[in-house]
Amino acid sequence: MRLIILIFQHLKRVTENGLIAYIGLCSSMGDRINVKEFGEYLLWALEGDDEDCARVACGIISDISSALQERVETYLTSFVPSLMKVISSSARSRASKLYALQSIGDLAIRAPVQFCQYYLV
Repeated sequence: MRLIILIFQHLKRVTENGLIAYIGLCSSMGDRINVKEFGEYLLWALEGDDEDCARVACGIISDISSALQERVETYLTSFVPSLMKVISSSARSRASKLYALQSIGDLAIRAPVQFCQYYLV
């Protein structure tokens, strides 16, 4: 994971291939994934201009919510606002918006009480 982060830092941007490599790490590590170290790069991908990176980042967030289950509540306040920006942006493609909506749904399913407290009150 450190190598992927170093590449992102060197390039000063998030790449689709780096995100895909992180997906492999997430798959192999399961619930031991370290979201704190990599979370900011997911947010960069969501807030950047690259549609493919944004869609991959949405998929990673869905994978993270599946792996961490209820513990994903820790990351709601980080991920949901960025996902909402994707959904509300007029510059984003319909496909990216659908991926972001699915990610929000996955977060809501895994941490329903906290999600409702933060976003549905």
